[in-house]
Amino acid sequence: GAVLGMAGPGKSISAMMPCTVIQPGDMVDRILDPETSKEWRGERTKLLRTMPKNLGEWEKYRDVYEQDMLRQPPNFDISNAYYLEHREVLDEGAEAAWEERKKDTETSAIQHAMHLYFRDELAFWAEYQNDPQATDFSDEGFLTADEIASKVTGVTRGVVPPECTHVTSFIDVQGEVLYWMVVAWSNGFGGQIIDYGTWPDQKRRQFTLRSLQRTLSDEYPGTDTNGAIYAGLLNCIDYLWSREWTTVGGDVMRMSFGMVDAGWGDSKKTVYRACRDTPHAANISPSHGRGIKAGNMPIDEWPKKPGEQAGHCWRRRVTKGEGVRHVLYDTNIWKTLVNRKLAVMQGGFGDLSLYKASIAHHRQLAEHIKAEPFVRTSGYGRELIEFKPPTAGRDNHWFDCLVGSAVAASIAGVSATGHEPLAKPGKKKRISLSKIQKEKRGN
Repeated sequence: GAVLGMAGPGKSISAMMPCTVIQPGDMVDRILDPETSKEWRGERTKLLRTMPKNLGEWEKYRDVYEQDMLRQPPNFDISNAYYLEHREVLDEGAEAAWEERKKDTETSAIQHAMHLYFRDELAFWAEYQNDPQATDFSDEGFLTADEIASKVTGVTRGVVPPECTHVTSFIDVQGEVLYWMVVAWSNGFGGQIIDYGTWPDQKRRQFTLRSLQRTLSDEYPGTDTNGAIYAGLLNCIDYLWSREWTTVGGDVMRMSFGMVDAGWGDSKKTVYRACRDTPHAANISPSHGRGIKAGNMPIDEWPKKPGEQAGHCWRRRVTKGEGVRHVLYDTNIWKTLVNRKLAVMQGGFGDLSLYKASIAHHRQLAEHIKAEPFVRTSGYGRELIEFKPPTAGRDNHWFDCLVGSAVAASIAGVSATGHEPLAKPGKKKRISLSKIQKEKRGN
């Protein structure tokens, strides 16, 4: 307002504002919108005027590209050859604003832009497209950390609410510590988190992965990392699976099913071995979460393999040579479901709550659940919320435990009957993300 009046009364002034949108709906975003700021003629400059149509094909290229990055020193001959061979399909629908903007190791501006997209999708949309994606969970009706921490019932820790029919668990492997959670479930994927903690126990409510006071190496001296993980898993599994979970009515329930994350470092074979060697092997599986993107084929449409057990957005498969079944599941779908269940009003169908305790007691759990930003995307005829890794210094391990416990409940037979589908259905047609965004802005 002050700058535009500097010409004095009765005189006009020309003004140019170089600017960058920081958040959707901020001051710059409004000034660039001709509907809200008619005095300004806003123009957004983008690295890619339009995004590629076939994002699923780019994910295939990404696998090749990331393998090239791991070479010492990095060598991109293989990924560049792959890109050139499939360039027509990969570049379809994309238009670069500046054709010469690329590195010497890259063959096109579109390829360069997609490398930036791979590196950090949120930063790509904000810094290179001038079109940041919403990361506020309130946009989806999700709860804040304070709301999650305060969503408690009158049922105390370790006790199963009367409406719950299954108890499941998940263990998240993090090198020097195991995060675990136990959840009691009712149909509709409601229920209650009835217990959670770490192995070894940190004996305090507030800590981070970087500030552990007791580690697996401390607990099992004289072993290497995988040896400590193996011993810790056997003890933690026995601790959780041997417990009798008492209901409000005084009955006793046992663990229906559980899973262990097998994706940390080089611990895969260690996790598989522990799940095979434990006396509770019949009710536990190693697991792998996959963030299936909107442009990729959903797990539910994957061809079913012989001997495979299939459910909504998960597959349980025989692991060749390991003597144990493992589970693959779509983390984006299940993280969305868990957040929606937490947002259901207490007493409603599918209401997911926490055991009776103070807000301070559950605060760290709530922060884990809120640690991951997300973007809403479209592709393959569906809309999808894609979750991103947490920012540096934030932990999300109990969130992974809650999500894994929900998948375990589905495997155990908990039904979503009467509730919304886990992903919005639609025709199997690929839709350009940039096209969706333009339509939303009325372009």
